[in-house]
Amino acid sequence: MKPLKIFVIEDDRTLHRRITRELSAVPCKISFFSTSDSVFDLLKFHPDVVIHDYKLQKVTKLNEWAIPY
Repeated sequence: MKPLKIFVIEDDRTLHRRITRELSAVPCKISFFSTSDSVFDLLKFHPDVVIHDYKLQKVTKLNEWAIPY
């Protein structure tokens, strides 16, 4: 199984460690980005999942979209 490419938009370094720890059982490659980065600019790198706000659990699974951006 290919590891998921997960993009996390989060500035808090403490949350970076927590997210990494919580997803350690999932075969994935996690990349962190600043909240100042545009989600639309990141989509050109074709992530499988984008976590917009970890505390509010706003997550987008890109394979659910019928038409990619």
